[in-house]
Amino acid sequence: MTGSGTTRVTTAPIFRGNYAVTVLVNGTPATLSPDSTSRITIPADLGRRDQDEQYIFGAATSSRTGVVSFLR
Repeated sequence: MTGSGTTRVTTAPIFRGNYAVTVLVNGTPATLSPDSTSRITIPADLGRRDQDEQYIFGAATSSRTGVVSFLR
């Protein structure tokens, strides 16, 4: 994902059962458990949020690409 600020990614309902899943968010491990709908919500930090709206002419914006990986 690419952007700025903080965000969350929610998976499809594929994590049935009560078990922990380890993910890497920008190389940092996190252990998460599925919710009652079999989804995992992964928080991600894409750095400082922009002060300007990106679609305004002349706005100075920046973005960072974050990577989320699932470990087996």
